[in-house]
Amino acid sequence: MQDKTSPAGSDDSLLQWMIDFFQARSALILGTCRDNLPHCTIMAFVFAPQEEAFYLLTPKNSTKHENIRANEHVSLLLSDHGERGGVFDSSSSAVTISGRARELDAYERPGVEELFLHRYPQLEQFIRSPDTVHIRILCESAVVVRKFREVTHYRW
Repeated sequence: MQDKTSPAGSDDSLLQWMIDFFQARSALILGTCRDNLPHCTIMAFVFAPQEEAFYLLTPKNSTKHENIRANEHVSLLLSDHGERGGVFDSSSSAVTISGRARELDAYERPGVEELFLHRYPQLEQFIRSPDTVHIRILCESAVVVRKFREVTHYRW
């Protein structure tokens, strides 16, 4: 297994690969934790490369919302195995992101709502609901696995 570390800004091709990989996915797995109890959820998302951030939506008072309020540290997993019929092979790729999450203020919502409406128009009612919480996850680091065995660590 190949394992490399890429300091921030040193590997523009890896960053571009990740951006393309993120934008080609329609869902990710969000990992949260509260009181040492992990919780994973499949989520729709928007990635904003210029902000090095992911945006997610969740109902108020959901488990993931409560977990984020208690512990801002989260993990995101994006994988291409769904596009491969759930099969892992020598060309499979995945990215695990570590980051910090926070709930957006009301004045920050309109721009994020527009990003979600562009990507997921079928979710308009949920996106615009006052009972929907908008979450921003600032990326801190990533573990990138390409070709099933090529592992690279990346820091923003």
